[in-house]
Amino acid sequence: MEDAVLLKVDHLKTFFRTKTGILPAVNGVSFTLKSGEILGVVGESGCGKSVMSMSILKLIEKYGGKVQEGSSIELQGKQILDLPEKVMCDLRGKEISMISQDPMTSLNPVFTVEYQMVEMIRRHTGMTKKEASAHALSWLKRVGIPEAEKRMKEYPHQLSGGMCQRVIIAMALSCDPKVLIADEPTTALDVTIQAQILDLLRKLRDDVNAAIILVTHDMGVVAGMADNIMVMYAGRAVEYGTKHQIFKTPKHPYTQGLLASVPRMDKQESKLYAIPGNVPNLTQKIEGCIFRDRCTKCVEKCAKEAPPQFLMEDGERVRCWLYEQEAKEICDE
Repeated sequence: MEDAVLLKVDHLKTFFRTKTGILPAVNGVSFTLKSGEILGVVGESGCGKSVMSMSILKLIEKYGGKVQEGSSIELQGKQILDLPEKVMCDLRGKEISMISQDPMTSLNPVFTVEYQMVEMIRRHTGMTKKEASAHALSWLKRVGIPEAEKRMKEYPHQLSGGMCQRVIIAMALSCDPKVLIADEPTTALDVTIQAQILDLLRKLRDDVNAAIILVTHDMGVVAGMADNIMVMYAGRAVEYGTKHQIFKTPKHPYTQGLLASVPRMDKQESKLYAIPGNVPNLTQKIEGCIFRDRCTKCVEKCAKEAPPQFLMEDGERVRCWLYEQEAKEICDE
């Protein structure tokens, strides 16, 4: 039996109004996420990964962003962009949950860890206060928090950044969400705890057949966790394929540059590779391919026209003119 599509994102566009103009932080991203699938999302800082995540949860307006008309986000077949905030509050935490990138600002400083976890668990599960407290305690122990009983009674400012990160992870996983967005979930954690958290994510996937979007800079984590990978650059998905396709035969010059910049144990290198140039200013109109000023393989057409997303014979999608002739079809224009 084929896995069901839990999340479908179609031509998602999110922009911010700034003093220098409109900033298209996410520009036409499309993908589907099936039950049991782990999608790795990679790219440089500022490429739109976190904005995409917050847009899916309908939280981006709190940060000054706006999802453009024509975008579509379906959660288990239901269009959520038109849902009122009250309904979204019921969905967040239960049907779709998120491990945020900044744990220190994600917890309310005036309430204890126990209060915040119990409130969320009771809202989505119907447990009694006592049952929810025991459930919260068990999750704090599972994410590796020492003296969990004591930590439950403390306030966020009494915990380290790593501790707060683990509390956020425990909250996100405690209601067994069907879709989990993990935005740099292991950033503030040491290597041992990182491995423990990644095991918990795998267990969530296996136990409830959840789908996971794993946003990270760590290519090693992506290689070990993801089934499929989406590479983002300047708000666009420039390459999308299976883990094997992306790591073994990367097509887009940006993807090739990302992989080349990862240090390797089997090579002795005096200097690490870095992609030349800088990310363009997205508030300014850019002619042609958005990556061309940093690309070593650009052709004449790159300066005149932005490439569409080409669908290859093996199912991989790549936004680059180099593959125009061998592409099966154009899949998003």
